[in-house]
Amino acid sequence: MPQQQLERASPEDLVQKQWERRDYFGVHPQKQEGYSFIGLHLLVGRVQAGDMDELARLADEYGSGEIRLTVEQNIIIPNIENSKIEALLKKPVLSTFSPDPPFLMKGLVAYTGNQFCGQTIIETKARSLKITEEVQQQVSLTKPVRMRWTGCPNTCAQVQVADIGFM
Repeated sequence: MPQQQLERASPEDLVQKQWERRDYFGVHPQKQEGYSFIGLHLLVGRVQAGDMDELARLADEYGSGEIRLTVEQNIIIPNIENSKIEALLKKPVLSTFSPDPPFLMKGLVAYTGNQFCGQTIIETKARSLKITEEVQQQVSLTKPVRMRWTGCPNTCAQVQVADIGFM
């Protein structure tokens, strides 16, 4: 096992500290006065038709009927009047699609896996969820960790941009 350290490519850290990764979970004010949006976590980006119907109904009732999907496999419901936020946060479906998920779950993205892709060799969503739940019980974190799971060299889940990438 080599005991040498790698030589730095640059004498200074090239990552600009003012650029921080962010997520859209929880309630955030919009530019439009009196309105907010809410970011909801979808476990490994998977949602069933009945749950999607319920989320769409909530978007109609509390917002403008619009739902946005994020590149992190989550959902945003925009255009919610601030006076309606408290009632929306009490809806039972938000216990499944949390506006405040645990740190490890926040950053978990799993490729579709062999259920829907013929190129992959493993089932990624259930496996990534199970392992993340187990790790969550073993560690305590103070900030999110981006974990990405992909099942083939095409790397649709973009493991190269993760803190921890599984291929």
